[in-house]
Amino acid sequence: MYKRQPLAQRIETAIASLETLRGALHSIDAKRDELLTKVGEEEVKEKLGSLDFRSPHDAITEQLVVLEKLQKRFERPTLNIGVIGMMRQGKSTLLQSLTGLGNNVIPAKSGGVCTAVRSKIRHQPQGETKAVVSYHSEMSFVNDVLKPYYSDLSLTPVPHTLADFINSELPSLKPQATNQQQAIYNRLASDYYKNRHSFRNYLRSIEVKEDISIDKIQEYVTHPQIQQGDDQYKYLAVKEVEISCTFPNSDVGKITVVDIPGLGDFKSSDRQLMLETLGKEVDVILLIRRPDVIGDDLQDKDTELYDKAEIAVSDLAQRIFIVLNQLSDNNEALKACKDFEEKLSGGSIGMGFVDCLIADCSDAEEAQGK
Repeated sequence: MYKRQPLAQRIETAIASLETLRGALHSIDAKRDELLTKVGEEEVKEKLGSLDFRSPHDAITEQLVVLEKLQKRFERPTLNIGVIGMMRQGKSTLLQSLTGLGNNVIPAKSGGVCTAVRSKIRHQPQGETKAVVSYHSEMSFVNDVLKPYYSDLSLTPVPHTLADFINSELPSLKPQATNQQQAIYNRLASDYYKNRHSFRNYLRSIEVKEDISIDKIQEYVTHPQIQQGDDQYKYLAVKEVEISCTFPNSDVGKITVVDIPGLGDFKSSDRQLMLETLGKEVDVILLIRRPDVIGDDLQDKDTELYDKAEIAVSDLAQRIFIVLNQLSDNNEALKACKDFEEKLSGGSIGMGFVDCLIADCSDAEEAQGK
């Protein structure tokens, strides 16, 4: 961790130099445009006009975006490990084993969808377990939650404010929509539009944070299970929950695990959240997969998930670990994992990774050890 700070300082110096160079190119380009209005000779005008300052200016801008992301990564006081996977693969179970938290904090129940918002869980040695919930602002809710749905479904008009969404009719889905688009539309309609008056009071003009007790966390991170009343939909307004606790393995150091909602529930906002989180919030990625004991093969959803992650992380192969969840300690489950690992390691599918680990994610000792 300490090696990252000097790198952050070097990147800061590089950013300053590139910004100076970009500014100089901008000034030269502006001066050239000024000269073009004063020079009368066509040959000189042609030569001035042929000078290309825009391309190096744009190239520097692209590099600055990359460097600024790296700078934020290296300035973080913790090593952030993002955990991704399709629904029902054991992601939440693994997080329970690594952090020592239970179902009341990281739900890993059978049936239905559980985790609904991003959670950051930080190892805090000798500290008491605490939680802070961050609500979306009205604008971040519109941009990060609603607009991905409208984009995926080609719905118009697109809401530009929360009031637009609250007070307008939900646009109809086009008749030629696919079954998947219909499922996504149903999620938008049944979750967000139907309950818009229930969660709107939790959205403010700015993002608001609130300390909450550990026994209340489930109300802010899960789809409603038993709760009744308007408050059961407040999770829809939550941007993320930050939890600090003491991990069972005290030797892990300054670690934060980032729980990204499981994909596959036809939520457009989950895809957007995953891309944003992987691109800006994490250093290392664990991809969780549970091979089926009655036979399994690499599926389109596996490569699609990997391809989506690669959009956000250009050097994904150097930062991602595959974790194959061996449901129980028996030969069939172990064989299914080993067969799947062999298919992954063949190299023909184009999914590069640092390592592939087999572990029973529900076994805390095994999960922590591996």
